[in-house]
Amino acid sequence: MNTLHLTDEQLILVEHALDFYSRIGIGQFDRIKDHPTFERYLEDYCRPKRDPQVGDRTPQGEILEIKDGKALINGSL
Repeated sequence: MNTLHLTDEQLILVEHALDFYSRIGIGQFDRIKDHPTFERYLEDYCRPKRDPQVGDRTPQGEILEIKDGKALINGSL
C-alpha cells in the first residue's frame, strides 16, 4: 500500500479535478461550465494579454475612460 501526502492546496486541486472528471463521465456538461476551475481557465484564456484600453469590453461593461490608472466603465458611477 502507498501513502500520498498532500498539502491543503494540493488536496483541493485533486478534489476539483475528480469532481470535474466525474461530471464529464456522467454527462453533466451543463454543470461543467460552472465548475470553479473551468471558470478560472476561461477567465485566464479570454483575458487580453495587454493593458486595458478605452473601448474594451469587460465583464462589468465597456471602458469609457482611463484616468490615473482607473477605468470609468459604462454604467458605473
